[in-house]
Amino acid sequence: LGSGLVEVLGHTTVIMTNPNYPAGANNRAVSAEGGIIRLHTAALSTQGPGGIGILSSGAGSGEVTADGLVQVTTKGWNAQGVSAWNGGGIELAQVDVLTQGAGSAAVSNANGGGRITLAGGALRTEGAGSAGIAQTVGTIEVSGPLVIETTGTDSPGVTLSGSGNLQLSQTQIKTATDNSAGILVTNASSQGTTLTL
Repeated sequence: LGSGLVEVLGHTTVIMTNPNYPAGANNRAVSAEGGIIRLHTAALSTQGPGGIGILSSGAGSGEVTADGLVQVTTKGWNAQGVSAWNGGGIELAQVDVLTQGAGSAAVSNANGGGRITLAGGALRTEGAGSAGIAQTVGTIEVSGPLVIETTGTDSPGVTLSGSGNLQLSQTQIKTATDNSAGILVTNASSQGTTLTL
């Protein structure tokens, strides 16, 4: 959605299944790039490299909200579950996110970042190098209760770097393999990074 408002009062199901590159690359199940999308409950999935379950982009204009359970599944490398770019906003009441490819964070703020608010749920990643939350710029607020679980190598529960702000409340973090810290903070002193627990 580039502009305007889309409001869905019932349950939404979106399945992007083409895994072939390049046709299956960069799929977005829900994308508000300048417009507003309001969901109730949703089941969203993408398959292919670079996919994103929910993307919001555009300062003051791109916005995705949901007042019920939103389930997001991505399959493919570098396929993020929920992501905000360039000032976009995302506000979700309850989430269940699963990513199954390498380099695929469940929730990320990147490319100029934005504001992501999660009221509770679960974030799970299975691929190598796939953090539960990857925060580099912008703000992510978790009011909880939220469970973050990673099972791939080099997959911290939370990574925080750059100039990002992260607020965690009622959050449980589980990691299962090598080089997977619960919370990994890098480049914080020089960039103005803040972490609130």
